[in-house]
Amino acid sequence: MYEEGLWGIAFTVLLGITVHTRRVIAVRDHPGEIGQARLLTAICPLISLYLAFLFTHDIPMYLRQWAADQAAGTKYNDLQSGMQA
Repeated sequence: MYEEGLWGIAFTVLLGITVHTRRVIAVRDHPGEIGQARLLTAICPLISLYLAFLFTHDIPMYLRQWAADQAAGTKYNDLQSGMQA
């Protein structure tokens, strides 16, 4: 669950950087950057779809699994035990 949350944060930051870069390219209006602008424009919806999937399906799925494990009394290894294995 934490790992997926970190992916969500990372891709949210990436989306912000992508949108900002796209705006900078649009302001400069350099002919050689048209392909870059198109690529960035195409990437934004893909990142948004991935974020929607993460926050509406993936993270809640892991949260439900964790809650079920807690209710069943599942014991997890601590960090030190995991590092030794």
